[in-house]
Amino acid sequence: MPRQAARFLPTDQALPFVGEDSWTGYEISWLDQQGKPQAGCILLNYGAQTPNIVESKSLKLYLNSFNQTTLPDQHTLLKKKNYGRCCQYCRR
Repeated sequence: MPRQAARFLPTDQALPFVGEDSWTGYEISWLDQQGKPQAGCILLNYGAQTPNIVESKSLKLYLNSFNQTTLPDQHTLLKKKNYGRCCQYCRR
C-alpha cells in the first residue's frame, strides 16, 4: 500500500525523519522434509523511505501461506522471497 498519500510531501522532497517499520510474526510455521510441523517467529524490518507499507492483515495471510509448505530449514524460508535483507528468524 503506497505511503505517499498519507505523507503530504512532494515526491521529490526528502523525508524529515529517519526510521524503520518493524513487524513481528509470532506464529510462522512450515513443514520439514519429513512432514513434521516446525514453528518460530520472524522479525521484519524495512526502512521508512520505502515507497510502500505492509498491511498487517496481508502480512498475516502471507505468513500463514507457509503452513503446509515443505522446506528443508528456516533459512530457506528467508531465501524464498529474498527476505534475508529485512528479516531475522528467531526459534521458539
